[in-house]
Amino acid sequence: MTTRGQLSEEIAQRYLQDRFDREFSKVKLPVEVRGKTEHFEFDAVSDDGKVVAEVKAYTAPYHPAEMDGAMADVYRLSQVGAEVKLLFLTDPLFYMAFCRKHKALLVGMRKQGIEILSPFELANYLEEYPASGYPGSGQKRA
Repeated sequence: MTTRGQLSEEIAQRYLQDRFDREFSKVKLPVEVRGKTEHFEFDAVSDDGKVVAEVKAYTAPYHPAEMDGAMADVYRLSQVGAEVKLLFLTDPLFYMAFCRKHKALLVGMRKQGIEILSPFELANYLEEYPASGYPGSGQKRA
């Protein structure tokens, strides 16, 4: 059985492959945590390492652990040397709550090259591409 998180990751990988015309997979990359280097598995890393993304399918916008988890991903993304760093927040309520709560930090995230992709952008992507259009298919809905 496919979980919501797995489905979100699959959709995000399709989106990334179509947007960047690269292959993506889960990859462990070094990040510094409390002065030590650890390896963290990112949800989607391009085959050339220039694009790194994390996908969050959190659905409890006011649950502190989920909000903290998303902020931890922002920190880890800030630690990688990729040209493009993306955080997908796939639930509309969580996305809006995250942006509202961390409004002051959003500018800093952009300065660090971190782009937050909304569930609305993914929904538009799914509307534009047929369900059978898999990564790199380039087959838009007629």
